[in-house]
Formats: sequence, C-alpha cells, structure tokens
Amino acid sequence: HEAKPYRLLPLLTMNSIDDKDWADYQSAGFSYSPRSGVRDYIEPDPSGQTTGVFPFSQPAGFVTAHNPSGPPIAKEVNDARHRELEAAVAALGHKFFLAQGGRPGRDNQETGLLILDVSPQFVNEMGVRFGQAAIYIWSATEFLLEACGGRDERKRSCSQGWKVNDISEK
Repeated sequence: HEAKPYRLLPLLTMNSIDDKDWADYQSAGFSYSPRSGVRDYIEPDPSGQTTGVFPFSQPAGFVTAHNPSGPPIAKEVNDARHRELEAAVAALGHKFFLAQGGRPGRDNQETGLLILDVSPQFVNEMGVRFGQAAIYIWSATEFLLEACGGRDERKRSCSQGWKVNDISEK
C-alpha cells in the first residue's frame, strides 16, 4: 500500500522537557524478545557498569512513535503511528525487533522498535520525524538517553551503564 504523508508535529526541545519527565526518561529502559520465549528488559545503571551480554555487533537504538509531543493519544492513533514507523524503518532496509519502552509494571508501556546497526543520528532523526522527545542508544559500553533534535537539544544527553534482566514469564 501507499505510504501516508507525515504531519509535522511540534518538536519538543530540551527546554520544553521538564525535569521530572527527563528524570523519568533517565530511569526507564525497554524490553524486547531476542528469541522465542525470552523477554529481556534493558535498564540504565547510573553507576556506569554493564551487566549482561550485549548481543549485537553494533549499537542498537530504541524509538517509539507513541504519544507525540508528550500527552497520551488514542490507542488506535498510536497503533497507526507505530505501523508508519515500522514501515519507514523497514523501507530503509534496517532490521529491528518489536520493543516496549518504559519500566514493566511501573510505566505505561509504549510499543516501539529496537533498530539494529544504526547510528545515534539515524535514531534521533526517526525520533524527530515521529514527534518524540528522546531516544535510547544501547551499545556494549553504554546506555545513552538522547534528546531528539539538533545539537543544542542533545546537550543534556545522559550516558549510563546498563543491566539486562530476564523478565520472561516462567
């Protein structure tokens, strides 16, 4: 089917992300299923340590298309936006896993993509394109939270360590 044109959304700049929301972003992570029957949650570790095995050869980035510009919107709209994000990433030839942003059991989970072998700039551009305030880049050595937008917005980025926890239902 034919791709729909994207609406321009107001960009949330670092100046418009309040300190509480930024703190929430710094303490949340995402979950994904690396193989059937397994669900891993990747969360930041402020100590800078990495715990677990990084499963990829290159960094991976998490982005969602849900709730652009912050306030919650209807599930049907979020689902349609997610399908647009998935189609855009697939059309560019990138491999990805479906993922859920937020702390399991504590946050509203937002469906997104863990995109493999991408630059932080690409993930940031996808975040901007879909009206997001921030994205995550996961690498062997860090868990980077980066504000979406130009260089000035990214100044407040936060680099931490990470932990992988198996949250599979037993």
